[in-house]
Amino acid sequence: MICINVRSPYIVSIGDYGGTQTGSRVKLSIYQKGVTPPTSGVGFYSLSKNVPSATQRETRYNISNYVKEFFNHTYSSPQGQTPTNAPVEDWIFVDVELSWYNGTTYTVISTTTYVGLDGYTDYYLGANQEFAVGQKMHLLLTTISYLYPRKIQENSVRTFNLIAEVPSAGNKVDVVYSTTYLGSPYIVTIPTILTTDARGIYNKKIRLSIDNNFPVFKDNIYQVLVQWFASTTVVEGLSVPMQVIEECKYIPVDCNFINKLGGWELFPFFKAQTNSISVKGTDYKLTQSALNYNNKIGQFKTFNTNGKQTIKLNTGFVEEIYSELITELLLSETVLLIIFGTEYPVTVKTQSSDLKTTLKDKNINYEIEFEFAYNLINDVI
Repeated sequence: MICINVRSPYIVSIGDYGGTQTGSRVKLSIYQKGVTPPTSGVGFYSLSKNVPSATQRETRYNISNYVKEFFNHTYSSPQGQTPTNAPVEDWIFVDVELSWYNGTTYTVISTTTYVGLDGYTDYYLGANQEFAVGQKMHLLLTTISYLYPRKIQENSVRTFNLIAEVPSAGNKVDVVYSTTYLGSPYIVTIPTILTTDARGIYNKKIRLSIDNNFPVFKDNIYQVLVQWFASTTVVEGLSVPMQVIEECKYIPVDCNFINKLGGWELFPFFKAQTNSISVKGTDYKLTQSALNYNNKIGQFKTFNTNGKQTIKLNTGFVEEIYSELITELLLSETVLLIIFGTEYPVTVKTQSSDLKTTLKDKNINYEIEFEFAYNLINDVI
């Protein structure tokens, strides 16, 4: 299973074959899970080019731009503790067929299936970064811990995305919740994510929220362990720490956004919030209908009035590691705020932020401003 982040270029190259190569071709079949790979029409591309010269025969293609247009992210909170399938619009399959051309015939070199994700890679890591090839699980999560607000928003749902593969019988994936309180262990295994009957590659949404059957202790650390089994042997294991924070004064606001790995990342804002509204319209000077005009009608009137709402949110005191979350939030193209259980599409109005440290800033708090991504008066036509 090879996962690629298509907000950064992903280059496939075709080298020199036989010294007679005059060109090359790349065929792309882009499709969602459960759909037959297209061979024509929407989702199918055939790209070709000639070699640069008789001595420079290597050709290269950037496939990222073709894949990116197929994402259409929608967030849905899972019901209950059982993991659910992520929306098919959140990820994509890409079949890449490489061929070389000798002037008369195309010869297929290879065909590879990639999992395309709406993430990006860092410049300093170099070109064509991909998830570790050969792994059966990929956690689409970049932070090392999660904050879980307690008391006011007890039913808040925490999730993360997991790309997992079950290639053959005898494989499965489980999730285990565990914590220790006053020296006593608590362990809960939720229903199996992927069983031996579920062959293929899946994008699963794993719920982090503690349900009523699992004890919730203030400021306690929980471990959410995802395990990939071959028969009864654990081959791979991924762990997500989570801490319960009690917030009794403010109503936390959940910020869900697509992170650098192409998965939904949750960032809770615990502290004070400020709501604002801005209104725009066009002023016109009116012509009165009669010489003895009605003085209750002014000379100016505003038309096409509409407005937008903005909200400033504060994180509360967080650790230095949250600078990575702030960076990814500012770079994200898909952001939702969940307020009183309702999801609102927003854009991040804050365009810059100091990445704070405890040495310089002592207690670290981030204030981020969001703008709701729609007009207050419905003007959709």
